[in-house]
Amino acid sequence: MPGMRVRRIGELRRRIAALEGVGVRDVVVDFGAPELDGHLPGGGLGPGLVEIAGPAATGFAVALAARALVRGGQLVWLVERERLRRLGFPWPPGLRWLGVDGRRLLLVLCREPRELLWAAETALGSPAVRVAVMEGSVPDPVCGRRLQLAAEKGGGLGLWLAGTSTAGLAAARFGLRAEPLPGPGPAWRVTALRVWGGVPFVVELAFDAGSLAFAVVSGPRPAAAMVGERRAG
Repeated sequence: MPGMRVRRIGELRRRIAALEGVGVRDVVVDFGAPELDGHLPGGGLGPGLVEIAGPAATGFAVALAARALVRGGQLVWLVERERLRRLGFPWPPGLRWLGVDGRRLLLVLCREPRELLWAAETALGSPAVRVAVMEGSVPDPVCGRRLQLAAEKGGGLGLWLAGTSTAGLAAARFGLRAEPLPGPGPAWRVTALRVWGGVPFVVELAFDAGSLAFAVVSGPRPAAAMVGERRAG
């Protein structure tokens, strides 16, 4: 219902407005790993959209969010009702394990794709929101561009969870695929399939929830080299 949607978006705006002043504008989210940060255009991610796909997309997104929150601000997690029905909300112990303070998390349940896009644009446009994680139907190019512009305005990072395969969010500055690596702690093989202003690459990363920093296990190296190795093997 249009009237209900307007009221829900209005309530979200009021809650975000109450947080204004705690965010940080136009700060790039680095990984805390010089060998990777130096490989990225601008030294890190954002402000703007990042599409994350793959079997470990959610865990990697949470680690990125924890890293981003080091410099202040809030995390807004937006999810469509249908996706929530299938996958559930983020598991609080899992968030804590990856370094996210639940007191800085605002969960937003959206009834439909259009409501999620409206809410995401509101969240990304606020300097109080350091990171917005979005789970829903991939927006068309026009809506994706609006989200990118909102992130640039607010100075934060938008992480779009695309599921198991990259959906091709055209407006995203980075398109990443995250796969889990075995080990005692959180670690991923991350393939950067699309890099705004740079070239695709592959890197293996471990994450320390204590320092909220990533460490490079292997790489980064051109993505084409990894493809060649797999074929050779």
